[in-house]
Amino acid sequence: MPLKDVRQMTPEEKEAFHRDAEAKIKVVKVQKPKENERGEPRDVVVQCKTDLVGVLTQWVREGGEDNLHYHTNGDTFWMVLKGRVRFYGPEQNTLTKECGPMEGVFIPRNVPYWFETVGTEQAYLLQIESVDNRVPNKFIAH
Repeated sequence: MPLKDVRQMTPEEKEAFHRDAEAKIKVVKVQKPKENERGEPRDVVVQCKTDLVGVLTQWVREGGEDNLHYHTNGDTFWMVLKGRVRFYGPEQNTLTKECGPMEGVFIPRNVPYWFETVGTEQAYLLQIESVDNRVPNKFIAH
């Protein structure tokens, strides 16, 4: 359904439009997840999500996303909040950047990448994804 131009709305429609949007505000307090029982090397938590953007956090104990892959419908910004992470791509062994706290990389859709932790310290990552819903969401492994 096409979105109606706010300038053409009645005062009552505008009020309802804004109340609907305001109801979607989400306050987040991120906490470290409990150790997962499946023994996986990372925990991914969706903090908030809309049809356009997703904000996730990842605690990575060891390893990372160790297979070269890309996504067809989303751009992703990664920021390291704790620990160190090496991002690779677009080729398997091409180092894009080794990031420490408060450093990150932006990876556009269709660019192959993977990442791994550096050293023994757990890494904590902030992941912000934009989504183009006109394009099918596909995970393409290399």
